[in-house]
Amino acid sequence: MERNDTEIIGFCCVSIYNEGTTLWLRELCVHPKYQGFGIGSKLVRQALQYGFTNAAVKGFLAVDVENTSAIHIYEKYGFKRKAEEVEVQLVR
Repeated sequence: MERNDTEIIGFCCVSIYNEGTTLWLRELCVHPKYQGFGIGSKLVRQALQYGFTNAAVKGFLAVDVENTSAIHIYEKYGFKRKAEEVEVQLVR
């Protein structure tokens, strides 16, 4: 979670599943006022570190196809498109 002095400005929820092998990046959100300042990237890095620390060997997430800024961040961290429909599933 990212905070400033008075409010939460971003958060990320993750899970480990498939007998501990897969990091599931379930939710990632940054307040619109704070987007574009690297907070989403920082949260993705923290999520990946959590996965590595817990011995996950791959990652999974889903994102709306119109959320191009989030897709760009995820691809920057090695996630690749699995399929394209109304959401984009990415694996790492």
